[in-house]
Amino acid sequence: MLMLSVEGWIYGIYFSTSFALNIIFGFVLIYQSKKIKAKLLFCFGLGWIFNGLAYLGNFVDFLTILLTGTNIDNSYGIVGILCWIWIPLISLMILKVYIEFLNLRHKKYLFSLVIILAIFAEISLFLNPMGSIWYSISEPGENVIRDNINLFSPLGIIFIILLFLMLVFGVVISLIKGILATGILRKKQIMMSIGAFFYLVIIFLLNFEFPFNIMIAIRYGIFGTFLILYLSLREEPEKPQERVKKEVKLEGNLFRISKRPDVITEEDVTFHKEKKICLVCKGKLLRSLYLCPKCDALYCDNCARTLANLENVCWVCDEPIDETKPIKIRELEDDGSIKIHKKD
Repeated sequence: MLMLSVEGWIYGIYFSTSFALNIIFGFVLIYQSKKIKAKLLFCFGLGWIFNGLAYLGNFVDFLTILLTGTNIDNSYGIVGILCWIWIPLISLMILKVYIEFLNLRHKKYLFSLVIILAIFAEISLFLNPMGSIWYSISEPGENVIRDNINLFSPLGIIFIILLFLMLVFGVVISLIKGILATGILRKKQIMMSIGAFFYLVIIFLLNFEFPFNIMIAIRYGIFGTFLILYLSLREEPEKPQERVKKEVKLEGNLFRISKRPDVITEEDVTFHKEKKICLVCKGKLLRSLYLCPKCDALYCDNCARTLANLENVCWVCDEPIDETKPIKIRELEDDGSIKIHKKD
């Protein structure tokens, strides 16, 4: 009954391990994100799970051969549906991470556009699963069915648009922001750009036919790109001396500020102005910065925009950073706790 060829076994094992390992690691990331309350890591974990489910059709075909000796009935494109139903969701999660990570303006509209494109992609797949995906099998019953997107179909066109958005946000803008940033933000944004670049290269290569040993190597490259993206999103370990010296921790992977100093003295502000470093992340200030109009405190552009989305007040004088948004006032309670409430 087990008539699989060597190529069939190699592809089958690859699809099976990719299916299982991606899903397991995705849930690990989701667990970590819940533990540290990291929204972007949660989205990336979901993306990793969807990447594993994108092998579902190939995995089911492999199991069918093992159990029956024949391939799954693909008359209605079931392999393509089981695999490609997850691809728009992967693009959705990855672009969500990049849009939030880069703290882009009008990010709600940008993400809404991605959602609309993903919905149209799903509709196109279900309306024409045989025309949207090309299927190939060298030896029926001895090899698994392989699938590639038809780039000239409506699904293929939407897929190209999503890849173009990833090129713009993930590679170009990430690289520009990384070059202009300093410190940990520079490192992470450049890593995000590199990860997106290699991801797009691998996706491009997967649409061509190569000898199966080369194709397997290309497919395993996906793990490398996801690893780079994970390293750019994970919690950045602090050195022991940094825990003592830094009262403020800027999580560059999430653009979250976990602790605001209880008191910032005039000497602190003067020191940061003389050294030309951001009051929050301690990074060197280049051309893109925010100067508080009331107290002249200096912030880098990333931290200023992050604060505007969180408390929306200057850490020194509580002056609104963005006058179009409500501010969140911190008040010290009698029991020593801090209460935050909004003020229009």
